[in-house]
Amino acid sequence: MTDINEILIKLSLSIILGGLIGLEREYHRRPAGLRTHILVAVGSTILMHINISMISVYPSIDPGRFGAQVISGIGFLGAGTIIKEGPTVFGLTTAATLWTVAAIGLAIGNGSYLLGIIATIIIILVLSIFSFIEKNVKLNKKVSSISLETKDNPDVIKSITEIFEESGLTITHLSTEYTKNKGHSISIKVNCRKNECNDAIDKLTSSEDIVKIRLR
Repeated sequence: MTDINEILIKLSLSIILGGLIGLEREYHRRPAGLRTHILVAVGSTILMHINISMISVYPSIDPGRFGAQVISGIGFLGAGTIIKEGPTVFGLTTAATLWTVAAIGLAIGNGSYLLGIIATIIIILVLSIFSFIEKNVKLNKKVSSISLETKDNPDVIKSITEIFEESGLTITHLSTEYTKNKGHSISIKVNCRKNECNDAIDKLTSSEDIVKIRLR
């Protein structure tokens, strides 16, 4: 196999495998989609191929040097896909797929084609099948929506979050609108059944900052 053929095979596989995972993220409208995943896979493949080529010329070079830099460096890109909105964090799965796509690229660059293909299949299965399982698990939990109207207090969101934490409840989503005259209008989604929410509701009711509470 000539060097050019090997390069073409590696880059083509990187585009296909990275693209398959990127398509799944694109379909779910995640921050890093098709192009980002392809570029990460191709880039890590190129670096690993260069690393292997350099070893043949300079045998004393550490064979894992470039790979280690890719794995640590991809963290900066992954961090850019993670968004925190109140107590809710989005983008962790996309950050993880970018990291694994980089690993796939390193495998392809190293010539471990079968490993890269199997890893891609596993990742796509995890993203699709386990996503379905997660949704079913969440359906079995009662998610209550709580709407609050509060006074104009800059620390009110912090105090509300603390109340739910003290009651042992997990807030899955929190959004707020602020108007100067009316204070905060807060929408909260929390994993609890009605009787489980009672303790938190009682504490919210006794708070001087809460003007109105509505539970659905």
